[in-house]
Amino acid sequence: MKKLKNIGNKLAPIVFIIILLVLWQCIVTIGGIEKYIMPAPTDVMQTLVKDFKVMI
Repeated sequence: MKKLKNIGNKLAPIVFIIILLVLWQCIVTIGGIEKYIMPAPTDVMQTLVKDFKVMI
């Protein structure tokens, strides 16, 4: 029983972050927020990967 509680304690923050990212992506994709104000998480990741050498 203690193992299940330990897994739940570690899994909860990960699930929360995933839900937050999905909601953020949906809001930007549907058009609730302009991309120049708050870009989608996918746009942020693409830019980080594309410009990685510049940022180092």
